[in-house]
Amino acid sequence: MVRPRRAVTPRFRDGFQVVTAGVTGVAAFGALAATGVVSGEMAKDYQEAKADKAESAARAAEAAAGEPVAVVIEKRRPHRTVVKTTVVERVSSAAVTSPGSGGTVTSRPSNGSAPSKPATKGGNGGGAGSKPSTPSKPPASKPPPPPPPPAPSSGS
Repeated sequence: MVRPRRAVTPRFRDGFQVVTAGVTGVAAFGALAATGVVSGEMAKDYQEAKADKAESAARAAEAAAGEPVAVVIEKRRPHRTVVKTTVVERVSSAAVTSPGSGGTVTSRPSNGSAPSKPATKGGNGGGAGSKPSTPSKPPASKPPPPPPPPAPSSGS
């Protein structure tokens, strides 16, 4: 006698999906863990083989030389960084070889006290009766750029 097939209920379907997802997750975790273990063991074996090879090479060199092999030790040496700062305030063009006349120059002492008396340029002392000088002429404008080369011909 054949039994009739049971109808699938939503509750049964949801439970089956949860079990399937759980088994899939456990299988993925197991695969990743096994891969990590295998690659870790391979790396460990490689490092051990590399160390054994270096050790045997050192022993062979020591036996051939008859004296111990020198060991290199890195040592940090003291160093000094030198920084030179240059501030350029104004650059003259090729036509101007000396700065214009007039103006004042002030200097600031390095000890932080009040600035010294402004010095004037020129021989008149810069008193109340002195006439301010006119600034020098601006540099000549640049010549226009050369014309573009002719267009290439088609060769005919």
